Amino acid sequence: MLTQFSQYKFLAEKRIFIFILFYLITCIIYFRAAGTHFLDDTLSWMYFFIQQGWGGFYNSFDFTSLYWGHDLIYNSAYILFGTSKWPWFFLLTGLHVLNAFMGFVFTKKILERNNIKFSVEIALAGALLFLLSPHQTENVVWGATMHYGFSMVLMWAGFIVYERFLLFKKAHHLIVFYLLFMCALITLEISLMFPGLYFIVFTFLWGPAAKKELKRHIKFIVIPMAIIILLYFLINNAIHRSLLQSFYQHNHTLPVRLSRTIVPIH
Repeated sequence: MLTQFSQYKFLAEKRIFIFILFYLITCIIYFRAAGTHFLDDTLSWMYFFIQQGWGGFYNSFDFTSLYWGHDLIYNSAYILFGTSKWPWFFLLTGLHVLNAFMGFVFTKKILERNNIKFSVEIALAGALLFLLSPHQTENVVWGATMHYGFSMVLMWAGFIVYERFLLFKKAHHLIVFYLLFMCALITLEISLMFPGLYFIVFTFLWGPAAKKELKRHIKFIVIPMAIIILLYFLINNAIHRSLLQSFYQHNHTLPVRLSRTIVPIH
């Protein structure tokens, strides 16, 4: 029995095995959904790009947020794949699997740093819950939510890169960390929450001695990302002639919903 458990744990710790397993499971579950991606907003974005070309990129095709990352992803995918169902299927399922896999890897690290027993099993269970959750179905079968998956990949990459910075103290890790956040910010507005997640994880969940690094995380996470967010809104104001009004009226992300309860915009 102990030998069988050891073999299972060995396989679970092999990252390539986990990724392949996740991808097989996802393809089996969503195989029949291939070709269902082109509905509603997906077709709208294709229409905007066909009508305006790259000329509409500057003002995000008249959308009220800076959606440059979003537009680059969608337009490039349309140029490469057109409306062929299988490339879109593998792209969307691949993003879903990648997020589950990166979540598994990073959650395992958090658990191990806190000396939690069965860290592999707990992280694997959490990743599988995400992978199989019906709440994620929209992001897998509907092309219009592809940028959700991309922004979350950028979030996980940010966690990994900042961890590397803490380990090696190299400036280029910080630069990549900020660039990842900038890319996420112009891909989906929910990225406004990422600095808070980074700060909470590395200050309170990154092992018993994490709180001793409070000043470091304020210096390298909170302040720089607050400046990036301010620049984001200023650029949005310069392009769309509205600092917050249109952003608040037409976005339904968690940061906007929360802020509406505090500072109503009329």
